[in-house]
Amino acid sequence: MYGNAPIVLAAIVIATFLPLARALRSFWLPVKALLLNVVSIGAAYGLTVLIWQEGLGTRSGVRRGRQRRDRDLGAGRSIGSTGRLVTSAALILFLSFVALSTVPTIDVKILATALALGIAIDAVIVRALLAPALVAVLGQANWTMPGPLATLLVMRANGRPATAVPASEPEATNRS
Repeated sequence: MYGNAPIVLAAIVIATFLPLARALRSFWLPVKALLLNVVSIGAAYGLTVLIWQEGLGTRSGVRRGRQRRDRDLGAGRSIGSTGRLVTSAALILFLSFVALSTVPTIDVKILATALALGIAIDAVIVRALLAPALVAVLGQANWTMPGPLATLLVMRANGRPATAVPASEPEATNRS
């Protein structure tokens, strides 16, 4: 039944990594995004198993996570500009799935619980804490791209290959 799982996972990794690497002109940011997605999915599945296989599903309450403010200015600005939108969308989806978990069908309850937990973990822990912390820890390394990968993902500007300029540096302008 799961014989093709490695092929499917490899296709997902490639289809996610290459566009992100090209758009961000970075090797580490797409790797970080893939790893944090694995953390979110694994944590959601783990909590779902804990709740439903250990019998906690009937008496467990939903706890609100607290959002911690990151001290790094770059990561702080990123969270500041997108944080409200991501948090609002996550809260709407989370509450929708919590409401869906009240239906009498056990399979729907389990699925709704897994989705609600996944959204809460991703929004509160991964996007508000882990992602900014990793950006701060990696610093300038966030914007590095190995030569062969940069050649593979050649950026084109006006029909010509663009020169390799780190994303943090402004592109040179033609001054006369």
